Amino acid sequence: MSATRLPALALLLTLTLACSSAERAADAAPRFTGPYLGRTLPGPEPEIFDSGELTGDARLFNITFSPSGDELFFSYNKSTPEGTGPDYEIRHMRREGDVWLEPETAWFSGTYSDCDLTFSPSGDRIFFASALRPHPVTGPEMDIYMLVRSEDGWSEPIHLGNEVNTEYGEVHASLARSGNLYFRSNRPGGHGDDDIWRARWVDGAFTDVRNLGSAINTEFMETDCFVAPDESYLLYNTVRPEHGTKPQIYVSFLRADGSWTTGQSLGSGVNCESGTLGSVVSPDGKVLFYKSRCSGEVRIHWVSTEIIYRLRDELLPPEEAR
Repeated sequence: MSATRLPALALLLTLTLACSSAERAADAAPRFTGPYLGRTLPGPEPEIFDSGELTGDARLFNITFSPSGDELFFSYNKSTPEGTGPDYEIRHMRREGDVWLEPETAWFSGTYSDCDLTFSPSGDRIFFASALRPHPVTGPEMDIYMLVRSEDGWSEPIHLGNEVNTEYGEVHASLARSGNLYFRSNRPGGHGDDDIWRARWVDGAFTDVRNLGSAINTEFMETDCFVAPDESYLLYNTVRPEHGTKPQIYVSFLRADGSWTTGQSLGSGVNCESGTLGSVVSPDGKVLFYKSRCSGEVRIHWVSTEIIYRLRDELLPPEEAR
């Protein structure tokens, strides 16, 4: 080896070691810090919340923060072309101090096909949809399960029973403070293939399951619902011919007399020709999360819930609003 090459090799080795040290430092540095992963709250114009940083792809959906703000859950599509294994799992992030730990499969997920997690307004119950869990009545379709928090931690998943769950499939549950549970089901007796239904919490069980009626449900499809904690509004996806069969987010408002307004689109800022779905409002009521291709890529977006209240004020006189 020539003497002239030794300094070059030494320099290359030094640079390699320096790069490795820098990479290790970067790996050790937290990627997310602070409330909402360090993002600045959006205004009435939608913004991208996650452009691929959380998972490295666009296969996540249904972003949900805990009421305490120190936990984040999201659904992840892990299906394969071969069709082996569960299609979905729920992933979990936790904030320690100001630093968010990296996402990992939630402690109750991974074995079965799980998605659509939401919290109760009080934060002591988690709802999610799951398929393939053994159950003697409802079969292999998606059912709704619940976790209950106590002083000892979270319970094992609890099947919500055979009034909420049927052999046809139920997903995307959302609980109001009153104890009313809103969810999607494709059971018979509705207006279309998928409808929004409501169950009441009575004597420790969900019962009195009823279809929300024609103000919300149509002959087409309504799904992915979210109810405000005070039940003043209900967000849901609908697929209708006028939108080219692409899902759009609609909202209905509860009148003081207990009836719902006819569903209205959230508008072109949120909805677009390529489709928008999966609405969840943050526990503090400030922002709406959803998944959309409206910005050109399939991404998780967020927007101020100011757009919901503006629409309510346009549609409802103050004396009629809930």
